[in-house]
Amino acid sequence: MLSMNNVSIYQRYTQEHVLRSLTFSVKPNEIVALVGESGGGKSLLAQLLMKALPDDFNFSGQIVNSYSTALIAQHATALNPDLKIRQQLELFRCSHMQLLPLLKTVGLSEEIANAYPYQLSGGIAKRVLACLAIMQNSSLIIADEPTCGLDLESSQRLMALFRSLSKLDKSFLLISHDLPLMMSIADRVIVLANGEIIEEVSPNQIKNGHCDYYTSALWQAQPQFWSQKF
Repeated sequence: MLSMNNVSIYQRYTQEHVLRSLTFSVKPNEIVALVGESGGGKSLLAQLLMKALPDDFNFSGQIVNSYSTALIAQHATALNPDLKIRQQLELFRCSHMQLLPLLKTVGLSEEIANAYPYQLSGGIAKRVLACLAIMQNSSLIIADEPTCGLDLESSQRLMALFRSLSKLDKSFLLISHDLPLMMSIADRVIVLANGEIIEEVSPNQIKNGHCDYYTSALWQAQPQFWSQKF
C-alpha cells in the first residue's frame, strides 16, 4: 500500500508551499486519479514518490510505500536518445514479460522496437514510456499525464491496459488535469485545487452531483465524451 499522511511540498529557500497537507492512500489493485489544474504541482508529487524531488524543493509529512514503483514519465526526454527502443525496454524487462506483445497491446508495431527516440512522434513516445514502466513489473505505476499527446483511440487502448493490469497485480496513481478521462478509469478521484485536496470521491458521485461545488463545476465544464468505463 501507498500511504501519504499530511505531506506538503514547498520551496526550500522561500518556504512557499506548492502542495499542502496531502493525505490519501492507494490500495492493492486500485486505480486512483489525482486531478487538478495544470501547473498545480502534481508532477512534483510524482517526483517525490520516485525519490527524485528537485533540489530546490523540500517536503514534510509521512510517506509509507510498500510497493515497488515505476513512473510513466510525462516527456519523451526521459528516453535515452542513444539507444534503440528495444534496447531500452530490454534493460528493464522482467523475466516473464514479452516485449513485442506489449507493444502490440498499446497499438505499436514491431518496427518501433528498432527505432531511436528521435524518430518517434510524441504520441508514440508516450506509449513507449508506458511500456517502459510496465516492463519493470512494479506493483505500483505512477503515470504523470499518461495520455498527453495521444489521440482518442490510443488513449482508450492505454486506459484499457491499465484496467486489465489492475485486475491482476498492479495499482495505479494517475496524475492528470483531464477529469472526464480519469472518471472513465479510476476507482477513486482525488481533486486538487490551490495545492490542497478538495475532496476524494468516486466517479459516480461526481456524475450524480454528490460532490464539492468545485468538482461539480470542473465536471460540468468538460466535454461529455468519456462515458465508457474500461
